[in-house]
Amino acid sequence: MRKRRVLLFLTGSAVIISTLAAAAFTGGYRLNLTPSEPLGLWRIEKLQRPVAIAIWCFYAHP
Repeated sequence: MRKRRVLLFLTGSAVIISTLAAAAFTGGYRLNLTPSEPLGLWRIEKLQRPVAIAIWCFYAHP
């Protein structure tokens, strides 16, 4: 009985974490764990104009 409860808890936790991760990914959020940019949660937005040479890109770190 104890093994069953532990298995149900782990399965439920995995489902909840997977659902939250899928919703965040769909909403444009990314978790950066690489050293290339600051660590943390990033929100990705589409550009409001076409990409061209010499465009300045600004971002606000949360």
